[in-house]
Amino acid sequence: MTLVNMAELARIPAEELSRYAARDRGHYVYDLNGQTLTLKNLERRTLKVCPSCLLEDFKSAGELGRHCRVEWLLSCYQVCHVHRSPMLALPDAEYPRCPHDVYQRIRDCWTRIRRAAEIGGEVSNDVAWETYLACRIRGRETDAWCDRFDLDLICNLVMSLGTVMRFGASRNPSDLRPGEKPHAAASAFLSMKHGLKSLARAFRAVRDASTSPKPGFQSDFGAFARWLYRIDHNGPRFAELLDFTANFAFENYPYGAGDMLFGRTCHVRKIHNITSASKQHRLKYPRMTSLAVGLGLGNKDRHERIEFSAKKYDPVLKEFAQCLRPKAAAAELGIRVEALQRLAKVDILKPRFDMPIMVPVYHPNGLDVFRESILKYASVVDQIPVGNIPLFKLCNHAKCQLDEAIHLARSGSLHSFCRLPSSSRIHDCYADLEDLRDQLQGPEHQGYTKLQVKRLLRVNDPTVTLLVRKSLLRARMVRHHRSRRRMALIGSDAMSEFLGSHATLGMMAHAARTQAKHVATKLDKAGFEPLPLGERFSKIYQRTPELENLFYPGDIS
Repeated sequence: MTLVNMAELARIPAEELSRYAARDRGHYVYDLNGQTLTLKNLERRTLKVCPSCLLEDFKSAGELGRHCRVEWLLSCYQVCHVHRSPMLALPDAEYPRCPHDVYQRIRDCWTRIRRAAEIGGEVSNDVAWETYLACRIRGRETDAWCDRFDLDLICNLVMSLGTVMRFGASRNPSDLRPGEKPHAAASAFLSMKHGLKSLARAFRAVRDASTSPKPGFQSDFGAFARWLYRIDHNGPRFAELLDFTANFAFENYPYGAGDMLFGRTCHVRKIHNITSASKQHRLKYPRMTSLAVGLGLGNKDRHERIEFSAKKYDPVLKEFAQCLRPKAAAAELGIRVEALQRLAKVDILKPRFDMPIMVPVYHPNGLDVFRESILKYASVVDQIPVGNIPLFKLCNHAKCQLDEAIHLARSGSLHSFCRLPSSSRIHDCYADLEDLRDQLQGPEHQGYTKLQVKRLLRVNDPTVTLLVRKSLLRARMVRHHRSRRRMALIGSDAMSEFLGSHATLGMMAHAARTQAKHVATKLDKAGFEPLPLGERFSKIYQRTPELENLFYPGDIS
């Protein structure tokens, strides 16, 4: 029976009847009331009905009043927009019943339909998507932004994007249960009906919610990305959607200049990840990871998710790639690594990048500026004067740090500082030792040296060393005011404290103007025992009134 014959039989104008006839356009594409649909979104065998709608039909017009609504034929239509209740899927038609005989199939399942209407179901609070479908398929006007797309495209877009938005990239629309599909569709339709800005916000929400260990447009957008890969990339039907999606991907994911997505070309890189940044700036992956963590761009345990703006950080990465590690930087200056680290510690030569998880690095320009700031104060001579020493050896002789010598050289205080015309490294600069000592010399310390103590106490060297080590003579370590060598210095109070309780054999012999052996013999006969220090040490006695009556030690002078 043709459509015209059916129209005559039903006494309905053929034009009205043809509006709701699914016309096969070939290649599994159909036209329904001017809307393009594919088999994926047009139910051909499964029949979904709203029990409440059919029960109202029955009450108002009897059995013949029960009829199918055109929106029920859409696969995405899962909730009745009138009663806000879930659609009921009827059992498949069995031969000889035709799957397209809607009236008879409703009649066969009427008991089940009526029971479902009386029991009711879960009430949906959001039926904006279903309302839109009903208006669109019936030819009514809507003010949604997505009206520019054909209905089949909108259905695919809503279901694929909604699945990702509501359930994540691991789920597929085909895996959703009937109760999950309305929620997925509602989420996506709410985002896309107002325009590109709301759709962009939805895309960003998907990107931010991604838990993929290796983020990317494909892994973050799951089913939506896979659907976009399957559609036509060259025709006008999907052009606006693909242009917008590709631009979003280029601006938010690490696509480089020349990369293709959905037939669109990325012209300028907007986003870097560790891999793309390390390749572009020729840095090893672990080093690039440490740099990104040091810059506060992410955590090392989730380094594969680190992404950052190419425009903002490319200059930083380019500068870092030019920098030298301490060993190479020290070789560039002609100094030891330890000397370089000392200069950095006292802030004379600061690293360009100094992060806790990485070794500091130095930019060649900074090294050149530092080197020139020293060389410009070195007098250029044809021959190095006799007695001048290379700067680093000079520091060893003067017992000073390199930074102290460099500070004097840069201030112009080191008058003997010179170099040959061909010299371009700090190592090739020379100066006089006494000139450097003149600049470093400080005030002379108050106290007695070991040599002076030896002379005043009239004991040998090992005895002085032993007294200091056993704290019988309190000493402090200081640097010589000129040679800067470390030495022990005994204060006057320490000497007075020692002489108040001890007397040396040498002092008593000197005061008595006799030989020490003679004094020792008399003290031994008188019962005075020296301190048990050992044979190689000078004899020292506890100072008592009895000892002083026998031999007065005298005073130090």
